[in-house]
Amino acid sequence: MKNLTLTILIVTAILIILTGCNQEVVTEGDNLFSEGLVAVSDLGEINYMNPEGEVVIKTDYANAFNFTEGLALVQKNDKWGFIDTEGKVVIEPKYENAKSFSENLAAIEIDEKWGFIDKDGKIVIEPKFDSTFSFKDNITAIQIEDKWGYINSDGEKFIDEKYNRALIFSEGLALVQKNDKWGYIDKEGKEVIEPKYKKAKSFSEELAAVEVDGKWGFIDKDGNEIINPNYNNAGSFSEALAAVEIDGKWGYINKNGDIEIESKYSDANIFSEGLAAVSNEKDKVGYINKQGEIVIDYKFDKGLLLTSSIGNLYFKEDGYDVIIKDKQFGVINKKGEYILEPKYDLIRKE
Repeated sequence: MKNLTLTILIVTAILIILTGCNQEVVTEGDNLFSEGLVAVSDLGEINYMNPEGEVVIKTDYANAFNFTEGLALVQKNDKWGFIDTEGKVVIEPKYENAKSFSENLAAIEIDEKWGFIDKDGKIVIEPKFDSTFSFKDNITAIQIEDKWGYINSDGEKFIDEKYNRALIFSEGLALVQKNDKWGYIDKEGKEVIEPKYKKAKSFSEELAAVEVDGKWGFIDKDGNEIINPNYNNAGSFSEALAAVEIDGKWGYINKNGDIEIESKYSDANIFSEGLAAVSNEKDKVGYINKQGEIVIDYKFDKGLLLTSSIGNLYFKEDGYDVIIKDKQFGVINKKGEYILEPKYDLIRKE
């Protein structure tokens, strides 16, 4: 349990460092119960359970992630490998670190360098990078020494390492940092929006949140200011609404900048599957619909230890979300009904 919790905290910290702001990341087209299973830690044992709460795969791993593309990332004796949906080891745990499969490739670390393997465990891109992400649309960002660039899924470099930081492409543009300022490049490597923002977020639904003189607003892909920077903070657009902070309270605006749901929440997350997690003055989390009506009552916790936001609370495409109540993890459906009672040490979201 200690190793699993530590891993989550480290990942959260890295995301914050890389983006320079709160960066919502929602994986498109995924389910909580991928392959019908979710990784659950119960009294230090990590197993895979179905929505009925039955243990389908019992393991002795120190750490485990959910299934992606038919394989799950697991850790044993401080090494990482992969199992299939029957619990059979298909790639032996032998890597210093690894990421889940995406687009048939998985990032692995050997001798402190990152490369990529296929589902047979064959190295297809040699480990030579200091850091990287998973592939999306056959592209990923890679770090060599203190600079970032981009490669394709054949391992071919098509944007040189010249950025201090770089994120994966979203809607055709990637957020990059140069000289402590953030801007956007296209897949040809052209800086379509020059790096000039102290903080910024990736494009979502054709708009990106950017900070200008300490206030947040939204730009389009030509860099035009679409929504004036009037907000203390802002999330990304999802399902045509974005969470914004005004005078310490969060609400939601539409793409015209009109307030759709008044600012009255202490925290607010993106809409997903028609619902959004929000917290009240007592820091309890519930879920609202797009009319601002509370449909799942305030009864859940925001997070544990280093994470006190609700950024990881959103419904996946199968209609389930992982919640925390009284420091225990559970799973609910969109009616707020427990699929898995909150009694577990940890339930993997990814």
